Amino acid sequence: MVDLTRRRLLAGVTTTALAGCMDAAEPSEAPPASTPDETDSQTSTDEPTPTATDTPTPEADEISLPEDLVAVLDPLPESVDGTSVSRIRSTAPSPDNDESFNRLPAFGSVSQIGLELDEIDRAAAARYGDYQTQIVTMVGSFDAEKPTLPEDVPIEQLHREDGRLIVAMDDTKDGWKNGVTAATEAADDGELPLSEDARLALSQVSESAVIQLLPSIPADETGQLDGVNTDVIEAFAFGGDRLDPMTARISITVVYTEQSDFDTGEFRTLAKNVGTGNTDDMTVERDGRVGIGTLTVQAPSQEIRERSPDPSLSVEYDQEAGSAEIHNFGEEPLETESLTLSVDDEPVENAWNGEPMQPGSSIAVDADPLSVVMVEWTDPQNAEYEQIVFHEVLSRGVTFENEYDIESKTLTMTYTGSEPIERTDRVEINHWEGAEDRFGSGEETTEPLADRYEQLTRGDEITIEGVTFGDRVTLMATYSYERGSTSGSMSSSVHTFRARIPGRFRLESGETPTLTYYGRETRDPANFRVTVDGEELSNGFTEKYDTLEPEDTLEIKAEPSEEVVVEWVGEGGPAEALSEYVEPPASFELRRTTNGFEIVYGGEEPYDADAFAIRTGDGEFDPIFAAEYDTLEKGDSVAVELDQLGTINLYWMEPDEPTTYTWLHVRDMLQFELDGSSLVFTGRGKWPAEEVSVTVDDESISGFTGTITNGDSIDLSAETGSTVGVQWTGADNPTTVFSETIHPPLEFTFEYDEGDESLTITSNTAAKLDPSKLVVVVLRDEDRPEYPDAWADAYDVVESGDSITLSVSAIEGVAVEHESWNVYVHEDLE
Repeated sequence: MVDLTRRRLLAGVTTTALAGCMDAAEPSEAPPASTPDETDSQTSTDEPTPTATDTPTPEADEISLPEDLVAVLDPLPESVDGTSVSRIRSTAPSPDNDESFNRLPAFGSVSQIGLELDEIDRAAAARYGDYQTQIVTMVGSFDAEKPTLPEDVPIEQLHREDGRLIVAMDDTKDGWKNGVTAATEAADDGELPLSEDARLALSQVSESAVIQLLPSIPADETGQLDGVNTDVIEAFAFGGDRLDPMTARISITVVYTEQSDFDTGEFRTLAKNVGTGNTDDMTVERDGRVGIGTLTVQAPSQEIRERSPDPSLSVEYDQEAGSAEIHNFGEEPLETESLTLSVDDEPVENAWNGEPMQPGSSIAVDADPLSVVMVEWTDPQNAEYEQIVFHEVLSRGVTFENEYDIESKTLTMTYTGSEPIERTDRVEINHWEGAEDRFGSGEETTEPLADRYEQLTRGDEITIEGVTFGDRVTLMATYSYERGSTSGSMSSSVHTFRARIPGRFRLESGETPTLTYYGRETRDPANFRVTVDGEELSNGFTEKYDTLEPEDTLEIKAEPSEEVVVEWVGEGGPAEALSEYVEPPASFELRRTTNGFEIVYGGEEPYDADAFAIRTGDGEFDPIFAAEYDTLEKGDSVAVELDQLGTINLYWMEPDEPTTYTWLHVRDMLQFELDGSSLVFTGRGKWPAEEVSVTVDDESISGFTGTITNGDSIDLSAETGSTVGVQWTGADNPTTVFSETIHPPLEFTFEYDEGDESLTITSNTAAKLDPSKLVVVVLRDEDRPEYPDAWADAYDVVESGDSITLSVSAIEGVAVEHESWNVYVHEDLE
């Protein structure tokens, strides 16, 4: 129930804590000017000393906290089953607050649990280890049985009494019984289960509407705060309060080990890392060994944010014509009275003439390459609030050719666009060294393109030295903006090059392990070295081939668990092209039984049972096979428990590190597909027909009967365009396992010209298609740009043989999705 997705220490402490009310948290008004001995709003090393007092730290019994806060924290033990509390969140709902400040931890809106705002004094949630494991408490004036909870919350994880509710939850369906027990015992002992340092941090923000507390800094998160010495931080607290519909106040408190550990610069770095925005205007004080920061930020209320439009706009840019065409691909007219269209911060006069922008309509504006097209909304009721609701950096047609010299480790990117680029100040050259995978970051160096060119014209070259295998070089167009009291930036990848090892291989384990070369180009086999468990093969590719062609193979002698490595040893090498273990001749499948599920061993040859284990989440490896067998033989099975459409991660334990061998999904067993107007079961196992419910256009129909097995089908007697749904009702909650619209086969072909950076897509679909329903998605290293109107711009109706051409770079793959049919066609283009 808790959504914690930020990859920083104290994830969710600010913006998530305010439940979205500070999505663009930036200073809205600087605090009053102060003399150097009062405040410090500098970040330089010779900054003035902040307000400081050297008062002794109070003892625990001298720290005063509000009664409602003590009451709601009482049931939150310091640890449960040896796992300490990692963070606590608390809110104080009030009719005076907007919804952003009234959302309950874990449960959201107060109305969702059947209570009124004035019936809850405070609510809190404490997290223990995994984010799904938490204890939630509420105190107030409600009757014990009044709070209504979701049906899937078992009674075993609840404690009710008048004015207090305790819910302990984890990722199991049975409830966290130990959590309930520990919480009720903590509540009964009358002692607030917080350390002195945690209470001290909490006391500074105890009156805030929204509070988050870290009683200590988790050891596994300290590395996420560059520039901050977390070893000297004992506790951290955050408080948030709304000041008016447009602004909120943030208070941050850090308790240090010693008074001398406080450092203003590190304090500001900590504040930035937890998402408070620009901290230059933060008032910073020190009281003994407690650092306190206060900042006013722009945080529009939920009411204001809900008034903001969400336009469905796209831009088609013609570099040669110097024109950008803005399309409304939405299904509703876009009201434009409060919208401003601008190009490079220059408003476009009478862009819409105050008229709504109709669906399918477009307007054209003049624009240069890498200009920024932006649409801003001004709140009619709060003129000082402006929000950017659409923006795009015009990078189409900004193309480059790559020439990579392996020997000198030099990359040359030659500009091939038709028009000069004047805005070189917007382009940064990013070089990531040693990126381990397509999304890896590695060590980054950045250089402004403007340091090389004031204007980039066709034929100009950008040379990067020291580019080795695995490196990635990207040209990023970045635009920074300021709007009133807010500021930010947006980036778009213009061009990407990855230094790939010249040659790709795959290892196919089996009775005879086989290496297959599937590179694009012919290679000299002498440039590749093959080793098995560190021993070089004497009969490698050179013994079999004079030149290495795509799909050439090499059989090798290797036993299960031995490591096979292929290295490039030509220019720029050695570099590892493949490193994999030979897998055992074992297979597993998940099978439905009368009472649940079982894993069945399907290998043709016996294998050691202790070579495999299963694992759920970050838990321990469970050797369930070895518990019942010494050797696995075909047909051997073990029972497993699965919730809903669960997944089992099956590990192979013989390599140096446990390796995922396969995933077993209940969802994979419940597979259906449409064959014309028939529904076919293509999954595995035997399923009681009464557990499968079929609908056509949300109306239940007579479906399968008896037992469903692979190949069984039913005639739907439905027309093209009807939506077919299948629910599995055998789970605790009915779960949709299939939803698709009856349609003819969707067929497209894709051709990519790497030199011209052009992608041609041709429809081979027999039926006529509505182009407004077709979305092209380009898959590449940095992002996945969508082209929702590429077909609609070219055709009123798409017929077989129709094609479009897009200008795209650094492409990895492409897909065409039919939004109404809920299907797509995909092809890898590497």
